Formats: sequence, C-alpha cells, structure tokens
Amino acid sequence: MLSSKEFWSLCLLLAVSLFLASLIKQDLWLLLAAGSLATVTYFMGDDILFAEYNKKREAKRARLQKAFDDRRKMR
Repeated sequence: MLSSKEFWSLCLLLAVSLFLASLIKQDLWLLLAAGSLATVTYFMGDDILFAEYNKKREAKRARLQKAFDDRRKMR
C-alpha cells in the first residue's frame, strides 16, 4: 500500500484539501493536519510520486554535464 502511487496521490490531494479548508474555516488544527500530512507525503512518498520526473531530471543533468566536460576538453 505504501508503494502505491495512487495512495500517495490521494494523500497529497487530501493535504491540499485540508489546507484549503483551513483557509476557508480559519482553523489552525486543519492547517496543522495539512502540514503534517504534506510533510509525511513529501518524505515518504516523494520517490514514488516523482520517480519518472527524477529519472528524466538526472538524465538531463548527466547529459549537460557530459556536454560541459566535452567542451572543457576541447579548450
């Protein structure tokens, strides 16, 4: 269950909903719940939610680093 992308997406959606509810009701307990859920989702679900994005970002970084190293070798 903790390795499910749908579960962490739902947790993130719930955190955003709680944040919006805390703004509407002006309730600090809802804000605390939203912050806690968002923090747990960030630390535990980040690798699952953004795995594809992280792979693409690392590939792009490696490609740029290689181009930079090749350019430095030419000088």
